Amino acid sequence: MRKASLIIFAILFVVVAAPKAQADSTYTSLSVWQAAAPTYTETSNLGVSNGAFVSSATLADGTNLNFNQTLQVVSIGAGWGTWSGGYTGQVLESYGTGSPLTTETWSIAPTSAFGMFLEPDEYSSFLITVMLNTGATISQDVVGNSGASFFGWTGSDVTGVTITSSTDFAAGDFVSSPIVTPEPGSITLVLSGLALLGSMMVFRKP
Repeated sequence: MRKASLIIFAILFVVVAAPKAQADSTYTSLSVWQAAAPTYTETSNLGVSNGAFVSSATLADGTNLNFNQTLQVVSIGAGWGTWSGGYTGQVLESYGTGSPLTTETWSIAPTSAFGMFLEPDEYSSFLITVMLNTGATISQDVVGNSGASFFGWTGSDVTGVTITSSTDFAAGDFVSSPIVTPEPGSITLVLSGLALLGSMMVFRKP
């Protein structure tokens, strides 16, 4: 009886100590997203000068973004006129690149939660959709003269997105949480639990 209890304890120990996979959820509210991802980093400066053209960017927490076409970095009020919530940092847009930015595909890694604000170039209402590589979609009608709208998600298996819009748009005010790897101590605890379980099964009497 005692041995059976120890085996059950070892199994529970491994299950509790092992890192959990995070299910995907999508958000159109920054405050709701913040409640789901309480530890995050906001990036308002992309580390390059205004007017620069980039094909990738690294956010403040180390999250990497790679774009399928070159985008221009501009600041609110200097190349991009309006935003929302008092944000005055840098954004990514295609104005001046010579081609409309109506579909854009990004790879994003490594991250367990990500969000950004998107705004159309023109002062009217336009549908903007973000499709995650997992198949989930976030769609909103965003009014260009009313400020940007939030598009966010949580889920460590999201590694890319496709953004589509019926007009040019900009993306900025990024928030992200990197994937947290287990600390060495946690890994040791899990391995110890597995070793304990294995030894019990090997040496138990028939």
